[in-house]
Amino acid sequence: MRFRSIVLIATLALGIPLAPPAAPLASFAQQPQGKIPRIGFLIAETLSGQASRVEALRAGLRDLGYVEGKGIAIEVRSADGNYDRLPELAAELTRLKVDVLVAFVVAYLLNPANATSALILPGMRASAKSLKLELQPFEVRAPKEFGGTFSAMAKGRVDAVLVSTDTLFASSAKEIAELAAKQRLPTAGGKEFAEAGGLIGYGANDAELYRRGAYFVDRILKGAKPADLPVEQAMKFELVVNLKTAKALGLTIPQSVLIRADEVIQ
Repeated sequence: MRFRSIVLIATLALGIPLAPPAAPLASFAQQPQGKIPRIGFLIAETLSGQASRVEALRAGLRDLGYVEGKGIAIEVRSADGNYDRLPELAAELTRLKVDVLVAFVVAYLLNPANATSALILPGMRASAKSLKLELQPFEVRAPKEFGGTFSAMAKGRVDAVLVSTDTLFASSAKEIAELAAKQRLPTAGGKEFAEAGGLIGYGANDAELYRRGAYFVDRILKGAKPADLPVEQAMKFELVVNLKTAKALGLTIPQSVLIRADEVIQ
């Protein structure tokens, strides 16, 4: 099977390493005696779904000498996949006067009328064109739309499906993988998507990103201005290949890909 076209199931996720609260940040050195710094952690997904990432941030802070409950306090708020709640939860953390607000996942639905989407799509189309691929965006706003969307993909004779990172898709990864298999469509997404039954999983190592986030928290608590901190790119990426799914689809994964994979699911 030649991958002539790629389907993008909208939405796209935007990652924000660190965002300051509305009130001015207090330097760690300027904290009143007896007051410990408070870190606000805002996540879009369910708390259980982000547990490993929250723990990675805590581990990074421990590496830097912070003891939760003694040298630092962490306030975690989860939107449980309801993006409309994010502003409310961010405001709540601001009212608590947290010293640093960490927000790793503030995602949005791909909407042609959205100015940000309009900026991103041309770049994606250009990349697809350079690879002689046709990019066909499909919007999905709720799980009930998955069935109809995959039927439309099959009718459109697409060759592969790219599942972008989003809470909606993460919580429905198994369902998406099953629908894709039913339509015999190869799929690619994040690591967790491949583990749920998708063909290929590729992306940055989340635990490393969250652990690194502790460094930025430490810098801000010690007086650094967020605007002066560098923007860093992920250095570690993971490739997961699901051979079980490949066999079900009648596909042969090249050995050159398998030897580069960090994990191969048999």
